[in-house]
Amino acid sequence: MRYIGSKILLLDKISSFVPVDTESICDIFAGTASVGKYFKRTHKLISNDILYFSFVLQKAYLGLSKEPKFLEFKKRFNLHPIDYFNSTIKPYNIQSNPFVYENYSPNENCQRSYFSNENALKIDYIRQALQQLLCDDTINQNEYFYLLASLIEAVSLVSNTTGTYGAYLKIWDKRSLKPLTLSRLNIDDSKKTDNLCFNENSNYLIDKISGDVLYIDPPYNSRQYAPNYHILETIARYDNPKINGVTGIREYSDLKSNFCVKNKARLELENLISKANFKYIILSYNSEGIISKNEIEHILKKYAKRSSYKCEKIPYRRYKNNKNTKDEVNELLFYIEKQ
Repeated sequence: MRYIGSKILLLDKISSFVPVDTESICDIFAGTASVGKYFKRTHKLISNDILYFSFVLQKAYLGLSKEPKFLEFKKRFNLHPIDYFNSTIKPYNIQSNPFVYENYSPNENCQRSYFSNENALKIDYIRQALQQLLCDDTINQNEYFYLLASLIEAVSLVSNTTGTYGAYLKIWDKRSLKPLTLSRLNIDDSKKTDNLCFNENSNYLIDKISGDVLYIDPPYNSRQYAPNYHILETIARYDNPKINGVTGIREYSDLKSNFCVKNKARLELENLISKANFKYIILSYNSEGIISKNEIEHILKKYAKRSSYKCEKIPYRRYKNNKNTKDEVNELLFYIEKQ
C-alpha cells in the first residue's frame, strides 16, 4: 500500500539501532504496520495508530500468528471467504444504501471518481457482508479483521488517486478500472501471541504502556493524515458519516495531530519522550520537519543517559520539479537510552 512516510526502505537501518538484548518494541505511529511486521518474529509488539483503518491492518498482520481457519464460513459456503468474494458476480446482495457507490463513484447524484461503479458496488457488498457475517457468528473477530484488512489492501490497488485520498484523478488510471480482487494476507508466524494493538492518540496511550524499545515515527509537516486517508477510514468503519466538499471528506477534528502544528509539535514530542516508560527510544524524523534537528537533540539529551545519544543522517530521495535544486534532504534516525 502506498502510504505517506512509509519506512519500508529504512527497516534494516532501524533494526541496527535496536539493542540485541531487547524483547519488546512499540511502534506508536504504526501506519500500515510495516515496522511491526518486520519485528514480529523477534519481539513482542505493541502497535498503535489513531486511524482506525491502520488498527484493522495491525489486528490482522500483528495480532494474528497465522491465517484464521474460517471453519464456520467454510461449513456454510463450502469455500474460503477470499475465493467466495472473488467469485461473486453481480447483482451484489447489498442490504442497505451502498455508501461508497453513492458518494465516491460517478452516478446521477455524484461526480466523484475515486472508484469505478463496479468496484464501488463490490466494496459496499463486501463491507456489508462482513458486518453481517460477524453479527451472525459465521466469522469471529480475528477472521473479521483479516478479511477487512484484505479489503483495505484491495481498495488501495484500484483507487483512482495518486496514492492518497485528498483528491481523485480526473482521468481514469488504468489500474482503477481493473476489478477489485481480494488476496490472502501474508501473516508471518510468531511464537509471541500476546501482541497488543491500539487505536488511540499516542500521547494518551503512552501513560498505559511500557517495554524495552519505543519507536516513534510522527508526522513531520502540516499535512494531516486523516483527510489524506479519509475513504479508507470510512470503509474500515463503514459508519455512513456526514461528508463535505468536492472530495467528500468526513469530519476529522478528533483525529488531528498536534505533531502537524508548528507551535505545538515540539511540546507534543517532549511530552511523549518524558512520559515514555521504555528503556530505549528510536525516533525517525525528516530534516525538513516542523521540529528542527537541534530542538530534537535538546529534547532527547534532556531525558537520555549520558553519552547514549546518537543521530544518523540517511539520504532521502524525492521527486524535484526543479532539477537544479541542491537542498539536501535526510531522514534523521535518533537513538537514546532513557535515564
